[in-house]
Amino acid sequence: MSTSPKFLLAAVESDVLALIQDPTLKKKIKTVFSNHAKEVDGPQFNMIKVSSSNIDSIGYNAKNEILRVKFLTGAIYDYLKVSLSEYTNLIGASSVGRYINESIKPNYGTVKIQD
Repeated sequence: MSTSPKFLLAAVESDVLALIQDPTLKKKIKTVFSNHAKEVDGPQFNMIKVSSSNIDSIGYNAKNEILRVKFLTGAIYDYLKVSLSEYTNLIGASSVGRYINESIKPNYGTVKIQD
């Protein structure tokens, strides 16, 4: 079982605050941790199921230009700096899996989110 990022952030905040004596600095650090806690779960995606022999669903976060792909194996990958037009092309492709293999994987940075 993995520990949630918010729990880890709270634990680090507690440890850091315990080391600081200056009340003004403590207040600033609390603000920083509070702001990061709002973002720690990462960008949100509206995943849509696709008809594919390899891919379960895809989602897109326009604000951050991230394409999220969930494979049938359960693995999840984020592809970075994917434009909205590229995502639109993907959705309209006759084969989502082939489009990802030929147009997305070779051209965009990747972050593995889940095995």
